[in-house]
Amino acid sequence: MTPALILEMVKARFVPLLHSEEQALNALLKQALLTYQDLAGVIKTHTISDKYECNTCLPDHFLARIAVKDADLDFVSSTVDVDANQLILNLNGCETLPLTLTYAVNLLNVDIDTYELPPNSIGLISDYLECLISIPNTQRQRRIAAAGKIDVSDLETHAELMERKKAIEENMKASRAIVSPFSFTG
Repeated sequence: MTPALILEMVKARFVPLLHSEEQALNALLKQALLTYQDLAGVIKTHTISDKYECNTCLPDHFLARIAVKDADLDFVSSTVDVDANQLILNLNGCETLPLTLTYAVNLLNVDIDTYELPPNSIGLISDYLECLISIPNTQRQRRIAAAGKIDVSDLETHAELMERKKAIEENMKASRAIVSPFSFTG
C-alpha cells in the first residue's frame, strides 16, 4: 500500500473531517512517515552482481548503509559518498558474488503515490496518522460545539489524544526493523 492510499484510508475514518486541507494532511502524512522511519525504520537490500561495480550508485530512497555482505555472508568493506551518490566497495578479490547491500530507507524521499510500504508498517503508520489528524480535527469540533453550546463530553481530550500518540510511538519502537547479525572474518 502506498502512503497516498494510507492517507485516503485514514481520511475515511473521520466523520466529520474538519481538518481537510490537502497541504495540511500531506504534512501530517510526512510527519507520520518520518516518525515511523525514526522509531521503527524500513530496511531493504540491493544486489550487486557485477564485480566491476566497485563504485555503484546508491539505491533509490537510500538513507544509511547498514552492511555489505558477499554470497557467503562475509562482511565487505565499503564507504558511502553521499555527494557523488555512490557506494564505494573496497574489494580484496576474495568476495563471492553477488554482494548484498543492506540499507535503511528514507521514507521522506519516496513518491507517496507509487512507493509500496512494507505490509508490517501499514497499521502503525495508519494509526499514527489518524491520531495526528485527530488532534486538530477534534480541536475544531470542540470550537464548533462550544459555539453552538453542544455537549463535547464524547470527544477525546487533548491529553487523551497525546497519550494515544505516545502509545503508538512506543509500538513503533517495539517493532523496530531488525538487522541480521554478521561477523568479521580475518
